[in-house]
Amino acid sequence: MDKERFKYLLKIYLDNTIHKEELEELLAVMEQNNFEEIGEIADKILGEKLAHTFDQNIPFDKALLYEKVKHEIDETKTQKRRLNKWVWAAASLFVLFVSGLFWQLFIKTKHKEKVEYSKNWNKNEVELPKDNQAVITIDGEKTYKLLETPEEALTKAGIEINKTSEGELIFNVKSIKGSTLSKHTFYSPKGTSSTLILADGTKVWLNSGSKITYPAQFSNHQRNVSLEGEAYFDVVENTRKPFVVSAGDTKIEVVGTKFNVATNLEPSKTITTLVSGEVNVNVQNKNTLLKPGRQSITAQGSDQIQIKEVNLREVMAWKEGYFRFMNDDIETVLNKIKTWYDIQGYEIGKTTSDRFTGAIKRTRKLSELLSQLETISDYTFKIKEGRVYVMK
Repeated sequence: MDKERFKYLLKIYLDNTIHKEELEELLAVMEQNNFEEIGEIADKILGEKLAHTFDQNIPFDKALLYEKVKHEIDETKTQKRRLNKWVWAAASLFVLFVSGLFWQLFIKTKHKEKVEYSKNWNKNEVELPKDNQAVITIDGEKTYKLLETPEEALTKAGIEINKTSEGELIFNVKSIKGSTLSKHTFYSPKGTSSTLILADGTKVWLNSGSKITYPAQFSNHQRNVSLEGEAYFDVVENTRKPFVVSAGDTKIEVVGTKFNVATNLEPSKTITTLVSGEVNVNVQNKNTLLKPGRQSITAQGSDQIQIKEVNLREVMAWKEGYFRFMNDDIETVLNKIKTWYDIQGYEIGKTTSDRFTGAIKRTRKLSELLSQLETISDYTFKIKEGRVYVMK
């Protein structure tokens, strides 16, 4: 491999000045050379180019880059593409190098007409709440807004609120003497995520629009909770008292491990992703044991358990405050966005072939995020009465 030539191709690629023939040459170099050699050069160039701007600790991913370059080249063989599409190709590929990269880097000078359009948003806006609006409901009756409730009442509900040195709120759930049948439901509304520490020490990160129901006191045999939405669990090990998450028809049983569960990403499906240790997934008396880096998908009313390998960084992006897209179409993108913003729904007038790959930080206003999507695609967006309208 001609290292200097590869460095040159990569640099003009990052500068958005690469031509079709050079992009094809870059693909060939990647195909013909080993991961370690290419990755070392790529990481060095990225380190120089992105110093003090982005997270340098995310490794070069040759497989993802190769597939995206090939996809873009194949597309050009079947249809005529404008110059700005090649700019987007370079931009989207660059995101694959550094998963934490914001798309803002590419929108400062591109698509000026769309940027101007984005400044004139409909007055209807979807904004995140300024404070955590978490609530707790006791036995399906009394509901408390946790940040507006007197400490004495919170103590009776078994909640203690602490703040870390970074300003993060931690909701400590205390065991309350009484019947294990008494249920408490903790809800983290749209636009907020909450961190709980259950009575056994298990830590739970609850995603936007999600709720977890737990007993006032765990039984002597099991630690049972139920989930609607999405949560990441770091379960304290206790071999004598398994931790069981009920999510629709699915039960996830562990003795101590780290995993993510989501019931709101696909209709009527529960998606369980194992980060470390092992979990037993059960649906309608059918079981499977997950390995780290794998994901199970179960559907309401079915005993089938689909297993696949996944990119853990992609799955856990929400916990770090990002949306992560992997060659997603516009409908998939909107469904992911909808889990965070309080959107009433969306309507897509006509789809295009545009796909979205990369990571983007959650913005306070939905319009700010949609304007970024406008600059890198053929779509325009409008917000009206809580709904998102998508136009070509």
